[in-house]
Amino acid sequence: MKTEHSDARSFDQGCRTEPTHKKPRRSPAKRVEIDASKVGKLLRLLGSDKPGEVAAAAAALSRTLQAAGLDLHDLAVVAERGLQPEQQPLQQRQRGSCGPPLPPDDWSAMAWWLHFHKIHLRKDQAEFVAGLLLGVGFEDDGRIREWQLQDLRTMIGLVRAAIRSTSVSEVQR
Repeated sequence: MKTEHSDARSFDQGCRTEPTHKKPRRSPAKRVEIDASKVGKLLRLLGSDKPGEVAAAAAALSRTLQAAGLDLHDLAVVAERGLQPEQQPLQQRQRGSCGPPLPPDDWSAMAWWLHFHKIHLRKDQAEFVAGLLLGVGFEDDGRIREWQLQDLRTMIGLVRAAIRSTSVSEVQR
């Protein structure tokens, strides 16, 4: 007569803890390089007026992204980045903006702008601008004269031309 304990032991020995059929090992999913033109075509098909085409395009888009190891969330991130206004690097923004702050009759803004770009001025022009910023060169009433404003405007035109010519020569190199 067998005891319960011996029956349990024989039962344990007869059962396997591992499944009798093993799944074949698969190599890690190979990432396929995504074809941007294909994704573009599939996205355009999503706008079709035929429901079958829309469904097929959505399924094909999902398969294409999965083959590359991506999903619709990754596509959404790319779309968000692509639809944002383009930000120019700081150097390009500074180089491209060669005008003084408005209003154009603000002698202080024009003088500070010219002082910033004094490398393009002659020595006497740079000293004239520095004198205005230091408060030297005004009449007794402390007001700037029309001829001084006109000189500032003329210098701004010369500096703008100099900046444009250096920008064009850098592009041509």
